[in-house]
Amino acid sequence: MANYCFKGEGYGLPYDAPGMQVLRRRLDVPDLISNGGLALTSAPNVATALPSSGFAATDTLDIFKVPKGTLVKRLCCRIVTAEGGTLTIDAGVTGADTDGFLDGVDMNASAGTVYYTTDALGYRTDNALGYFFAADGAVTIIFNNATDTLVADFWAEAAFVADLGA
Repeated sequence: MANYCFKGEGYGLPYDAPGMQVLRRRLDVPDLISNGGLALTSAPNVATALPSSGFAATDTLDIFKVPKGTLVKRLCCRIVTAEGGTLTIDAGVTGADTDGFLDGVDMNASAGTVYYTTDALGYRTDNALGYFFAADGAVTIIFNNATDTLVADFWAEAAFVADLGA
């Protein structure tokens, strides 16, 4: 099991207006295999090559690094190129609810299929409408099976709601 992040990426949100921000990222596994761009979470500024076989089962990827004081309300993804084999993913927050945003979604569905955080999952129940980051953290994908061909667009609804200081 390897824990990946995007090389050199810090904790931050795009700013284009007050209120909600939309975090966006295309996960293009063939491009990451060919061109790199990843690091291990234990050494986030040191390039690490993704094997030619892609992500292995139980590997993780920090898809969004989120600064403290941020509320992430929902995570969505759209399949651009299906895996072509068996692949499901979970997405959540490591150390909290690792499938609170997405749970067992089928990444081998047809192109154009969209998944999103439903009310039945941990971060959309009546008790928790999202996840509040009291410390810098990440929305993390867990690959339940290997993948080397997946291309998917991910986005999350987020808002900076509290300045928690340095």
